[in-house]
Formats: sequence, C-alpha cells, structure tokens
Amino acid sequence: VNTPEGKRLKLIRSESIGEYSWDSSDSNVNNGEGVNEWSQSKLMKLLNPGYDLENNGGSLYWNKKAGNCYAGLGLNSVECDFQTIGLDSSAKQLVDEVTWNLGTHSSDGYYNITPIQWYSYERSNNIGKLCDYGNRCNDSIERTTTWKGYVGIAYLSDYGYATSGGDELTRKACLEMDNPEWRHNASCYQNDWLYTNTYYWLLTPSSTPNSVTMDSASLSFNFDPRGFAGYTLIYNTAEIRPTLHLKSNVKIVDGNGTQENPYQLSV
Repeated sequence: VNTPEGKRLKLIRSESIGEYSWDSSDSNVNNGEGVNEWSQSKLMKLLNPGYDLENNGGSLYWNKKAGNCYAGLGLNSVECDFQTIGLDSSAKQLVDEVTWNLGTHSSDGYYNITPIQWYSYERSNNIGKLCDYGNRCNDSIERTTTWKGYVGIAYLSDYGYATSGGDELTRKACLEMDNPEWRHNASCYQNDWLYTNTYYWLLTPSSTPNSVTMDSASLSFNFDPRGFAGYTLIYNTAEIRPTLHLKSNVKIVDGNGTQENPYQLSV
C-alpha cells in the first residue's frame, strides 16, 4: 500500500474483535445517532492510543484492557474485553502511524461504482456530510478527508481488491463490476478473503443530502453479508476488524505464513 509516508504492508484482522458502534452521540447531537467523522469517532478512540481518560472505550484495544464500549443509540455502552486479543507491547512496536483517507461518495449514488472507482473516491475531497439542517444533521464537527493514526478499519475498496475472481469471472472483471453486480456473482465475493457472512464496519463515511429521505450526518459504509457494500447509521453495531500498517523496517524472522507455522515479525 502506498501511503504519504511511503510503501507499507497493510494487515486486516481476519477475525472480529466484537460488535460495537462506529460512533454514538448524546441525544441532542444528530438525534443520538453519532457523527460520521472518523478522526473523532468512538471506534477510532477504542482502537488507538491516547484516549485512556475517555469514560468508555478509550484505547482499550490498544492497551489490552477491559471496560465498556459504545454499542447503540445515544451513548449506550456494553462490557468489552480485549485482554487476550488486544495489541501487546511487541505488536505495537511493529505498527506505523500513517495517513488514512476519509474521502467518500454520496450514499444515493454509490451503487453504480466499481472498486477501482471507490479507490479514487476515498482519496477525494468529498466529505461525509452533505445535509445541513434537521435534528439528524445538527453536529458542528468539521469533516476531514485524511486522518493520521495507527489503527483503523478496512476501506470499502479493500473489500473489492481482496477478490481473486473465480472460474466464471476473473479478478479484473470483478474490479470493473459495480457494487450491486457483486451480489449476483459468487465468483467475485465467494473468492474474496474479506467476505464473511456477517456485517462489519468499513472506514469510509457515507453522505446524504437533505433531498434524500434518510438525510443524516450519521452514516458510514459497512460490509453486507449478501456480498456487497451497504451503508447504515453508525450507532448500530457491527463487527470490528482492526487494520494497520507495518513499519517499513519490519522483517520476517521465522515461519512460512501457514496457519500451522505463521510468520513471526520483528524490527
């Protein structure tokens, strides 16, 4: 993966660490449905360092701790425990702080976009808030199109690029296919290593203008188990699959990459 900091190897966790909200908010902010700005989201603060003083979730995954995590409307929380699956000190030494892209495209037009096109939209200046009035769009948070940090979650385009294609369709054909076509082509999604039969959150925020029925500043994209990307309100819960970039000087010191003998990394 090319980042502004140079080429980095990107790792996406194959298993979920739990089902939590992308964000949540007080009932008087966007109707309690959250603010779709990743740089200030509850999930970002759960995964990254520096938020230990937060009441819920703050840096629990980064610090391998247990506590409460946001899960639901209006700052609802549940117990969560990362003492066995969080990042230990040796793992954190391998993780680089890089610039992540937060550009997007409006939810009402996302269906006809291919993974290749999504890659460009994620690097665009399109922000995740198009509406400008109403109780579901009254937050005052400035939207950004980049964020610098250690742990994120997968881009929408990551899911598309993770396919190998199959007997009926090549990988190239899948990458040139728009979103709704994926659900009708098992060659694309069943040969995608990021495919699961569950919902999980994606990094890319979603935006809708006031002219759309669901005018909201609380939407983000997620993976839909039917084989394509969807979007939903971010206070909802979905699986979390942490994603990170390794430092450029990380080396494989042992293992062959199999499940029985996984790679062992060091700097």
